[in-house]
Amino acid sequence: MSVEVGHWRGARAIPPTPLEGRYARVEMLDMRRHGQDLWDAFGGSGDAVSRHLQHTGLPAFDRRETFFRSMTKANRATLPDLLVKPFRRRKPRRLYFACIDKANGRATGLRCLAQIDYVHGSVELALMAAGRGMTRTRLSTEVAFLMATLVFETSGFRRYECHIALENEHARRAAERIGWHHDGVMRQRYVHDGRSADVAVYTILAQEWPPIRDAYRAWLEPSNFDSEGRQIRRLEDFRS
Repeated sequence: MSVEVGHWRGARAIPPTPLEGRYARVEMLDMRRHGQDLWDAFGGSGDAVSRHLQHTGLPAFDRRETFFRSMTKANRATLPDLLVKPFRRRKPRRLYFACIDKANGRATGLRCLAQIDYVHGSVELALMAAGRGMTRTRLSTEVAFLMATLVFETSGFRRYECHIALENEHARRAAERIGWHHDGVMRQRYVHDGRSADVAVYTILAQEWPPIRDAYRAWLEPSNFDSEGRQIRRLEDFRS
């Protein structure tokens, strides 16, 4: 469907400033500061880290040095690089972020924005990796909220997209819980570990963001949790 967008002038550059929440902080990945925390959060050994990240499309890591080298190479747009070259004409098309648990100051997850299309206002959440202690927590949900806020409110993108392996029902349910819309399936989209993978495509559009944002804010309020930290109302309930 074609819709008039005569006012559109493109998305704004994604800034390198950290995103601050009540429980989480999201900042540009710098392996010198975040690497050891992430290695520990993902398992602390080559086998454990490789198993933990196998759903992300990242390669297997036989040891810590391989993980550091691979992630440093992938992370072409670290915070220092952005500060050294603030006037370069070509904006990066892939940005990595570290998810920080504000309770202890340690990095416990990774996110990556890719296929960053400033002209048409579309961006893909290409990597979601949560370490031990991050899954199914307020921290994880707040990271999702902060990333979407960056996409829609800070930088003015029109479309936020993610791809999830069709067989990964747990991840698909989690995406739908936090407001993603299932657009369809791309058949044989990726080859990973010698297997052809179909992927489910999920999106959030700019006009869909305000009620999703309000639901996040309401769910994240301390009053929505009991003395044991258990939610009183589900996130989905705030959108119904």
